[in-house]
Amino acid sequence: MKLLRRDPSFQQEQKEDQEFDMRSDAGASVILRARMSLLLGYYADMLFVDHGDAFKVTVGFLFESMGYGGAEHAVALQSIDTMNTVVSDNELSPRLYPMIDDIVTALVNLIGRVDKPTFFEFIRDFTKYFAKVLDDKILLIFKHIVDRIMHE
Repeated sequence: MKLLRRDPSFQQEQKEDQEFDMRSDAGASVILRARMSLLLGYYADMLFVDHGDAFKVTVGFLFESMGYGGAEHAVALQSIDTMNTVVSDNELSPRLYPMIDDIVTALVNLIGRVDKPTFFEFIRDFTKYFAKVLDDKILLIFKHIVDRIMHE
């Protein structure tokens, strides 16, 4: 199972020009997903301890959410913050080891499109905490960062 459910090129249409309306279903969904990300940040160490597949799906949701923009900007910011919490927790971060390949793939796909400074702070912390586990994969992450810098 890949962490990002969407097409790797992220060619989905976004409703960025739509005005955010909390009373609409879309608005409620944004608030619900942002709250879900917040909840996961607080309780990630206790959730899914015996359910590795559910934890992986949850991490996938957080990585997918990092790429949101427009009206879903709050969900992206909260998901980035939550993953930073997971990565920096000494008891929780080892649960990410089996997902390293999928995480690297997700990060590489997100680097070209996410413009939030906290996302790049997350990459800094992720590569710092997981340097030994990442091994040569760290070069792939930094190559995509350099490519983005050169493109801009």
